[in-house]
Amino acid sequence: MRVCLVQPNIEASITVKRSYPPLGLGYLATVLKNNNVDVTLLDAQALNMSEQQMEQYFIEQKFDIIGITSTTWQLAGAIKCCQISKKVNSNTLTLMGGVHPTFYPKETLGFNDIDIIVRGEGEITLQELISQIDKKLPLNDINGIAFKHNGEIIITSNRQPIEDLDSIPFPDRNLFKKDYYKCYTTVVRQKPCFSIVSSRGCHFKCNFCSSPDFWQKQRLRSPKNIVDEIEMLVNNLGAKEIMFVVDTFNATLEHAKELCQEIIDRKLKISWRTNARVYPIDEELVKLMKRAGCWLVYYGVENGNPEMMKKIGKAITPEKVIRAFDITEKAGIRTFAYFIIGLPGETEQSIKETIALQKKIHPDFMVYGKPMIFPGTRLYEIAVSQGIASPVADGQYYTVPYYITKEMTEEVMDKYIKSVFKNHYLNPSYIFKRAMRIRSFTELLSTVESALPSIMPSVKNPFDGGRWLRGNIDTKKTSINKTS
Repeated sequence: MRVCLVQPNIEASITVKRSYPPLGLGYLATVLKNNNVDVTLLDAQALNMSEQQMEQYFIEQKFDIIGITSTTWQLAGAIKCCQISKKVNSNTLTLMGGVHPTFYPKETLGFNDIDIIVRGEGEITLQELISQIDKKLPLNDINGIAFKHNGEIIITSNRQPIEDLDSIPFPDRNLFKKDYYKCYTTVVRQKPCFSIVSSRGCHFKCNFCSSPDFWQKQRLRSPKNIVDEIEMLVNNLGAKEIMFVVDTFNATLEHAKELCQEIIDRKLKISWRTNARVYPIDEELVKLMKRAGCWLVYYGVENGNPEMMKKIGKAITPEKVIRAFDITEKAGIRTFAYFIIGLPGETEQSIKETIALQKKIHPDFMVYGKPMIFPGTRLYEIAVSQGIASPVADGQYYTVPYYITKEMTEEVMDKYIKSVFKNHYLNPSYIFKRAMRIRSFTELLSTVESALPSIMPSVKNPFDGGRWLRGNIDTKKTSINKTS
């Protein structure tokens, strides 16, 4: 039985396409490979594969099962992949997993060319599913799936999350064409650069994020297991930089400190970047991070108004933000600040408070984005109740809209975003400071690439993928019907 796991193509910039390999599919493919399944991983997005190329590939390879991952904005490409598969061979089984089908299995199965949904974490579910299919046994007793049977949609019991993430094998990097991936959307200091998933889930409850509900609970890999993978990448693949793909690196201070100490104890010469939260954090942690090779931290600041922070479920204060950036800067680590303009309750006054906070923390990098309404989030529920977004429907595409109200229009948000972007990145003192901090030719090149949108408006901003992704999905959905 031949299986192909697919990352569908989307029409976006090459920065978005080739930033990071799809490690989620890498984990699944590795587990199947270790269980003697003939599996191939196809990243149609990185390859920028056309529909004609995909059709020819499926004709040549003759797969028995095609499994596609899909977020909401990948849905059009994922459905097209299923349609191509069925066109080539109607007997090929099509599976779909990922965030969107997990939250909306019934609605996703409304598309005729999808046979089975894998809901949530897929390592165990996919093994059981392929085994049952191979043996031609019923699927009803497999937890974590949804499928069609005699005109009905069957949704089985939820799959419990994998408690011991150390039990999952490292993704086989030979499954990826490493030359296709840059491993950054902002800047990188060293190459080769690789990404690592160090945890799953998040115990915080920001209303614009679906991670807590998708992963069900937060689980951490052990520091030893994480550093074993880093060491393998350094020794076997020559890794010089790591990006931790994690919701919150410092979700627990103890774990974060142990991880840093493990890197230090093994004397690994590796630079790395990570996402983190401004609280909990302390001077001991950032000093350990610096000693362990961390050079850049991405902080989700979001807003500068305390009441707004409470409304979006992010229980941090401006004081905590200022302290986190201060101690990180003093430790010699660069900072990247994420801000969101336009969440429920936003006013022009609260936007001005956010800009004032941004000026106080003086991040090395920053980006302001507009809130996108993703199904599976509380923001989506709010938007549907207010008539700003439409409910996900059976067999219908959902275009990811921005959260826009009469009081906070897209024009108002764009005005502030363009202003702060130019004032920050085109400020002579910032340019001088940034130039003085560049430590490698690789960092110089990636800095220039990231800065181009500020200097040349015609160059797409790699920080704001949502706008053109949304537009391309709008275009695609008109050409893809519910039926094959």
